[in-house]
Amino acid sequence: MQIRYRSTLSCEEYVATRAWQDSTARLSACPIHGPDCRTFARHGTYDRYTPWGPARINRHDCRLAATTFSLLPDCFAAHLSGTLVALEDAVDLAERTDVATAAREAHPRAGTPAGVRASDAVRWLDHRVALVLMVLVTLRGLFPETFDPGPATLSAMMDVSGMTPLLPAMPGLCAGGFQDLPAPVGLTEPKKSRVCTLILR
Repeated sequence: MQIRYRSTLSCEEYVATRAWQDSTARLSACPIHGPDCRTFARHGTYDRYTPWGPARINRHDCRLAATTFSLLPDCFAAHLSGTLVALEDAVDLAERTDVATAAREAHPRAGTPAGVRASDAVRWLDHRVALVLMVLVTLRGLFPETFDPGPATLSAMMDVSGMTPLLPAMPGLCAGGFQDLPAPVGLTEPKKSRVCTLILR
């Protein structure tokens, strides 16, 4: 289970300052059973790879609940590799051009010696566009005074709200309800079934 680590750091700053070593980047009690849980303990870290080097994410474990908890900083996408800034850039490019063109530029392996097949890159970006669309529709429903009128697109919602970039601003905007927003912005894991395919083409 991913738990929000409230942080104003960018991913580059998180890596540069080794922020995972800060005491605030650790859970003090079991999120399920509270401070009296005797089976709750730290469970090491795992790496998130970034252009600035590996970022370590603190993990905890409750043996009673058979659940691990990772403390994810606000700058990272939830249940998805990469950062919110990179995710927004890729989806914004797909809105301004088309998914195939954007995928060739935005995929992490684009321009590397290993490269990536065009069909794989399109699937990679299609998935992200669909997830972000669900987030945008949710946000417009939660905050009609901020995001209406206009279509549920990044560009339209940035224009009407004045928030640029938009996705990294969501933790602050949604505050108490952030945990319940759909990933990759919030922390509610997407259903394993087929993601809705309302693709912006």
